[in-house]
Amino acid sequence: MNNKEELNENTEVSKSFDAVEYFENNKKNILMIVGGLFVLIVAFFAYKQFIVKPKQEEGMVMIKDVQKFYGLDSFSMVLNSTTFPNAVDLADDYSGTKVGELANYYAGTSYLQLGDFESAIEHLEKVSFDDRIMKYQTMSALGDAYVETENLEKGLSLYKEAARGLAGDLARISYMKAGNLMEKLELNEEAADWYTEAKTALKGLPIENELDYHISRNQTKAGK
Repeated sequence: MNNKEELNENTEVSKSFDAVEYFENNKKNILMIVGGLFVLIVAFFAYKQFIVKPKQEEGMVMIKDVQKFYGLDSFSMVLNSTTFPNAVDLADDYSGTKVGELANYYAGTSYLQLGDFESAIEHLEKVSFDDRIMKYQTMSALGDAYVETENLEKGLSLYKEAARGLAGDLARISYMKAGNLMEKLELNEEAADWYTEAKTALKGLPIENELDYHISRNQTKAGK
């Protein structure tokens, strides 16, 4: 292609789309779209500032009694109290706020303690904490509820994720829950590998020697 042909081709491309001309022809629609987006952004921040934030602050006061009785292991009061707003009501009333998430956590783990595993799952599935420790502790509790309802694969998946997300003694609990469940499912080779991973993750904790025993026992059962 010679320079003249290339120049003609570029001219044709330029003619095919002229941004200025396009804007002039569609100015009204473009400005309406931009204006609409601006209104949505302003409305979102106004909603967060003037509705969600005051509701959150109010909720933190309302949930104090639930936290008090939860700390006393009074799980029935946490769930059923009529003398103060209980966790179930607060989860509904403050849905979409951090207080609502806390209320769902208290409700879910209270149901778990009282043996109502389906209700525990219902509430814990609604929890998505930003805090790393609370996030993975919730996963571990949710794993307990799924195991109790015989959904062992789901429980195992949650235990594994919780173990890898936590550290120290909190991780140890989830590592052992997952390992024990693998053994129950006769996944001995996977269990041996899992306990080996746990030994690395939990290095320095007193459980190291116990993990050697679990590794050896499962390797033997797996025929290694």
